[in-house]
Amino acid sequence: MMRAPAIAALILTTGCGAGLSQQGMPGPAPRVTPEVAAAWQELIASEDARIATAEQLETLRDALGSGSTLLRATAVRGLGRSERPELASMIIPLLRDPSDSVRAAAAHALGDVSRRSGAAAAREALLEALPEPGAGSTSAGAMAETLGRLAADADAARSVAARLTPFLAFDDVARLGVLRGFYFLARQSAAREAVASTAADALREVALDHPSAGRASSDPGSALRNTRERSLAVATLALVRAADAATLRAALDDPSPFVRREAVAAAGTLAVAAAGTLADAAAFRLIIERAESDRSSVVRYEALRMRAARLAETRGCEPVLAAVRDSSLHVSILAIDLLGSVCRAEAPATLLDSLAAVSAQTDSWHRAAHAVVALAAVNPVRAGVRGRDLAMHRSAFARTYAARAAAAAADTALLQQLARDPHPNVRTAATAGLAAVIGHAADTVYIAQLSSDESELLMAAAAALEGSTLPEAADRLLDALDRVSALRRETSRDGRVALLERIRELGSAALADRVRPYLTDFDPVIAERAAAVIDAWTGTRPAAAPVPLERLPVPTFAEAAGLAATAFVLEIEDGGEIEIRLLPFDAPTNAARFARLARTGYFDGLTVHRVVPNFVVQGGSPGANEYSGDGPFTRDELGVPNWRGTVGLSTRGRDTGDAQFFINLIDNVRLDHEYTVFGVVTRGMDIVDRLREGVVIRRVREQSAHSSAQPR
Repeated sequence: MMRAPAIAALILTTGCGAGLSQQGMPGPAPRVTPEVAAAWQELIASEDARIATAEQLETLRDALGSGSTLLRATAVRGLGRSERPELASMIIPLLRDPSDSVRAAAAHALGDVSRRSGAAAAREALLEALPEPGAGSTSAGAMAETLGRLAADADAARSVAARLTPFLAFDDVARLGVLRGFYFLARQSAAREAVASTAADALREVALDHPSAGRASSDPGSALRNTRERSLAVATLALVRAADAATLRAALDDPSPFVRREAVAAAGTLAVAAAGTLADAAAFRLIIERAESDRSSVVRYEALRMRAARLAETRGCEPVLAAVRDSSLHVSILAIDLLGSVCRAEAPATLLDSLAAVSAQTDSWHRAAHAVVALAAVNPVRAGVRGRDLAMHRSAFARTYAARAAAAAADTALLQQLARDPHPNVRTAATAGLAAVIGHAADTVYIAQLSSDESELLMAAAAALEGSTLPEAADRLLDALDRVSALRRETSRDGRVALLERIRELGSAALADRVRPYLTDFDPVIAERAAAVIDAWTGTRPAAAPVPLERLPVPTFAEAAGLAATAFVLEIEDGGEIEIRLLPFDAPTNAARFARLARTGYFDGLTVHRVVPNFVVQGGSPGANEYSGDGPFTRDELGVPNWRGTVGLSTRGRDTGDAQFFINLIDNVRLDHEYTVFGVVTRGMDIVDRLREGVVIRRVREQSAHSSAQPR
């Protein structure tokens, strides 16, 4: 595994704040005058409001000419986060700012406002401002990255690829940004041929430029940068179908398990390359077989996943059966899941039955829970016996799997029992199961779930009631909508949208007066949905006039500076600590919110409710699900990359942060510019890697960053 001093290194900030050192530690807050501190807070407030007034726009415009590098960078970033194309003309001059960090911030901001329109003008401005290779500037990498983000046809992609390719021969600070630019460009189907024909050879050289091939560095920051470069090069080659077998076999010798994992994922393109020749299929199979015995569970997991995805090319399920006994819980669980899906015909019911045995009190329920679900696909009768045992488990997470197994086995009696479970998540799974198995025969059960305030359960109940003929259904749905709306929680949006959709279907114009108050709801999405419901019933669409809730206050500069000197430590109930340092000058409102909630004990006793190996772990939900969080939304603060070890904000659409957070287990570059990163794990990444679904965060404590242990 990668040594922890490098885990959080090289976060590419927009240059607006302290950023991170080469050793992966957030730097101190910038020293500023009181006047600059006050101006900074005003800029953050204008950014958070998404420049709602002419005065706020003027505030940002004036700061572009400030003598303070911090204010210029913050202002141009605020313009970018508005995502308003008409502001591009204000941003472009900053591409030639005297400060490298301001030029980098301007490049990212130009990409943000040009993501939907204006790509051609933005591309022209970036190509003109882009320095020659070897200049050693962060802004060159930022400009290259943005060039890759802009929508491009084949001709534009060829021009960009030709301009960026020479940078790959230079080992300087810009190369990582250039590779990110190639990666984003390769995600566009129209650009792939241009990248493949122009840069494939150069990308292969980067992909294989690892210590075993002669490169070595005693600097952890430089070593990690090179690792990230190799990983991005392999991923980009895969996107453009230029990851040949020889390159991937060589990449499997890389010292980093994360580069090796990327090579395994890229091997999937071999099976479809060159019209799917037998040679390609054989090469793919050999790579997978080699990766399945890799010393890193990260690589073994990816190999097993790719085997399942290309089962025909890998000839059978025997390796899946062997992986059930893998020392890694994550690899073992994946193998069990596969025995109930793609390898169902070869899955021994006796093995699954033995794995499904579980004590109601044990914390080691994960293999058993997945085995019960897999067993339901192989031997439903036996799964019913094991499912009833699992339904008695003390963990609501385990009982949720019992409900899923019951649905797969069409065990109506157990589903009816679990639909009365004390925990909403269990009832959610049981409700969805009943809807799939017996449909409207359980309508009264679905109606009963409407007494909950949990959005996920309300969504399941509303979905199950589609097409219901119960006369009272619409009224009961409206009762639930009224009750949940009275809580005035922005994070109830998804549940309320589901209720309104079902009300529209099952109600009539006689209920229009009950819906009309929602035209002035605090959530503009709900107000518009209410107008659509009335329109569907009456043929006349009233005007929506939402009255938004008051925004959360933005932090002061002093508060942000204090957070830059603070660490928050997650104490995990089954052992270990995870230290997080916040990035209050890159994501000020979300860093401040996390700190405020941590200080009030909000996270204490909550769980890690989502674990997706080789992707993310997620926690911070009072309901232990995707839809339950702190009441008000926070806005996205995009810009910091989703490197491994960074802490991001879980959302369900733009500007819908609800205090749930995730930790990136790998470099999730595809999440960049879509999800906010507001912190970084500086100690305990080995604990993060071992987290299991349902593990409890005992408490979060705050301590001085100077007294915290160094990363290891």
